[in-house]
Amino acid sequence: MLKAAAESSDSLKEHPFESDSTHCPFYARHELPVFEYYAKYPDKAARFARAMAGATRMGLHIKELRDCFSWEALVGTVVDVGGGSGHISIALARLFPHLNFVVQDGSNNMLAEGRALLADDVRERITFVQRSFFEPQPLRTDDPAAAYLFRQCTHNWCGRDVITMFRSFVPGLESSGPATPLLVNDIIMPEPGEKWPRLLERDIRQIDMILISYGGKQRSKTEFEVLLKEADARYEVHKVHAIGPLGLLEVYLSGYSKSGWLQAPCLDI
Repeated sequence: MLKAAAESSDSLKEHPFESDSTHCPFYARHELPVFEYYAKYPDKAARFARAMAGATRMGLHIKELRDCFSWEALVGTVVDVGGGSGHISIALARLFPHLNFVVQDGSNNMLAEGRALLADDVRERITFVQRSFFEPQPLRTDDPAAAYLFRQCTHNWCGRDVITMFRSFVPGLESSGPATPLLVNDIIMPEPGEKWPRLLERDIRQIDMILISYGGKQRSKTEFEVLLKEADARYEVHKVHAIGPLGLLEVYLSGYSKSGWLQAPCLDI
């Protein structure tokens, strides 16, 4: 990333109105999109997976996900889409032993790291499946999903790619039933003019500056809503459970009855 950052000025001058995985400083420096770079250098992908797992073990950035949603009310299987090594599913499985988890990721290297992380206390409740989040979710009429978790994925991609991702959830959500939420767990940026504590806003805008180096972007609730509606007009953001290091959007397809039984007593904005 530091090497890519050195290319920022030239890259932005060359592509002032484009930002994606091939129009960005990382591509200008390394001549590969960031995830193709990881695929080419699996040792670096494995190091990244271990770093994310280590951050989770220290309790970093899981508080909002853990505390601001009623996991106890879910029954069945949570599908962790783009879950990498499954470090978040492993942490949630230990906290909520009544739930099973399916970790999907496009990288076999990441999935292999995840399998190596499994301990006996969660081994029987977590499975790993190779699947890109650009591919439509399979129908789950025989085994409905309790929830779809989409954590720290959208910020890595440009808008048109995120629309494709959100569209891919529709078959799974339709076949799983009206109470199945799509939980988007990512930084929720402040709206223009919205007042935030200065240090908090500084931290998340620094992260946004890092993401521009490989064509990513952090988004506000309004920006998420625009992309969701582009993907499927039935999408509705039911609740914003948290802001801060990692916000949590609870999203449903409209036309489905939302009974409210999934709500948790956390920040509602």
